[in-house]
Amino acid sequence: MFKAIAGLGVVVIVLLVLFFVFRGDKEASAEERYDGVHLCSSSQQEAATAEAGSKPATGPGLRTGAGDTAPFFAQNSTTWGNEEYDHGSSQDIGCGQTIAQCGCAMTSVATVMELFQVMTTPDGTDLNPSTLNAWFNQGAKLTSAGWVSQGYSYGNVVWTAINGWTPSVVQGGEGESSLVSTERAVGESKAQSVRFKGWGSGSEDEIRRELQAGRPVVLEVPGHYIAAVGLQGDEIQINDPYYPDRTTLDSYAGRVKSARLFEPSSDLRSLMVTVPANMRVELRDSRGRKVGALGGKDPAAAESEAASEIPGAVYHFEEAWRDPTCTERAPPPGSGTASIFIPLPEKGIYTVEVIDPLGKDTSAAVYVSDVRGVHKTETHEGGGRITFEIDYDPGKADTATISTPTPTPSPTPTSSATAPPTRVPPTAPPGTTPVPPTVTPTPSATPIPLEVVSFTVTLDEINQQDPCGITVSWEVRGGPNDSVIVFRQDGLTVDTATARRVFEGKPGANSYTERFSAGTRTFRLQAQAATQFILKAPITVSPICISNFTVYENDCTLFAAWTVQGDTPGARWLLYRRLKGTTPWTQVSTGAVTYGTPAQYFSSLSGLSYKTTYEFVLQVSVGSRTPTTQPVEFLNPCD
Repeated sequence: MFKAIAGLGVVVIVLLVLFFVFRGDKEASAEERYDGVHLCSSSQQEAATAEAGSKPATGPGLRTGAGDTAPFFAQNSTTWGNEEYDHGSSQDIGCGQTIAQCGCAMTSVATVMELFQVMTTPDGTDLNPSTLNAWFNQGAKLTSAGWVSQGYSYGNVVWTAINGWTPSVVQGGEGESSLVSTERAVGESKAQSVRFKGWGSGSEDEIRRELQAGRPVVLEVPGHYIAAVGLQGDEIQINDPYYPDRTTLDSYAGRVKSARLFEPSSDLRSLMVTVPANMRVELRDSRGRKVGALGGKDPAAAESEAASEIPGAVYHFEEAWRDPTCTERAPPPGSGTASIFIPLPEKGIYTVEVIDPLGKDTSAAVYVSDVRGVHKTETHEGGGRITFEIDYDPGKADTATISTPTPTPSPTPTSSATAPPTRVPPTAPPGTTPVPPTVTPTPSATPIPLEVVSFTVTLDEINQQDPCGITVSWEVRGGPNDSVIVFRQDGLTVDTATARRVFEGKPGANSYTERFSAGTRTFRLQAQAATQFILKAPITVSPICISNFTVYENDCTLFAAWTVQGDTPGARWLLYRRLKGTTPWTQVSTGAVTYGTPAQYFSSLSGLSYKTTYEFVLQVSVGSRTPTTQPVEFLNPCD
């Protein structure tokens, strides 16, 4: 017996050794992405022994560089390094909780804004990483996927927040567009409104062009952000928020992944939609042009496959960054956010669709700025697929309501009907003076404004007596001459030019129902008046149908039988049982759904009490949906 125990102990020790070796290899592999940037692996630490600047900054966090023209903010300054970054204590953003761990991008933004002569926050306090972090955190809201605020989304910086920040602090007047030269001393030029121009390649030629034009740049290197602040001859000067002695881009030769470009501007329009990187997002404008991707096996693949049909618009995957203090483990590949950015959006309604490929809950953050830089933020959440609208007006983001469609004029219909004949008044009898008839003016009716009150699609997915079906319901307010059309088309999109019209009628509360048939289908509602037109965002459903669920006994064996119709991937069935009238349900079996094939479960009745009534329910789990049958009673007849 003791030999057996000793042998088991050896096996356990071997397994533990293998576990830690495997985990160590896996973590070492994860750190390889950051070779030459952070010093969290043994090879990086060895390579850094000759690097004099590997010690964190301990002073107040401001110095000059690049020929005494560039401010330097250190994310790990003792003044603010331990402050909480973007609610890091209540969400997992991969890098940690503090500015010292996660604040490289935000700190680089502070450096760049100082170079643009923006030296205060909108409330008048001096600009530094602490005050910028506080401003970015304003309006914070906790969603199912993490925190969203005016400057942060799911842990990452919202670059367009700058569009809404600088107009409030300009010293030279709103919209001033004079450029700042990095050859001037800080304070020589007036502040100006600055806008996020977009992502750049990060090539040295691009960086030099921007710096020569007086536009400092935020650069992404693996797991980290730095600021390119000026030129000395042909050499690119940088400010690194964590490693202060890395002063030229030679420290990151060949490692720059992309750039964040900014410019002074009097036109501060922007539209950005951001989702966690495990989700997919696509945007369509009112002309049907698309940006984004709803496919791709991983975030990088989705970016490479993304459509970009709107001029200037981009879809961008932004990786989470690494904790330079090495307290946190490296974030797993694919962590971060995905964003759709339109730098100068046109007025109109933009339809956004977000999905989770695994069918889990979705979340999206929307950021819009108008031409004056008035900035608005909104969040949307739901199940495995959500669709919403953004009603963008470049002239009034402060009063426009995001995701509420605004009717747009449609052409006034022309008529080819012949004009009515001119009426000739009757001739008065001879010898009489004609007396004009008294006409009482009829007040004109007040037109009823066109409004879509509701538009929903519900699924009846249980067929124990009645057929499974889909019901589309709506309520539209309008006049007697207005019209309502409901379109249906198979697939994920609906083109009203080719879709089937399943309803056409007048405003009011109404519905359309069709029987179940497998496959994805999309519905869209259109309401139209003489001078108004509303096209609601499409609603897509992938229905399933549970039919013929029965429980019976045969030769003292319990049988449960059913059929599931549909074609949504990943569905599972779950069978539950309980004593009749009691609350808790017990799962007795589960399995993968094979659509269209009758399924069956059977077991001995020996475990059930004689002449006792039990209740059974069948549930199908598809993403966040769990259609469940009504209880079926079963009286055990076997002793």
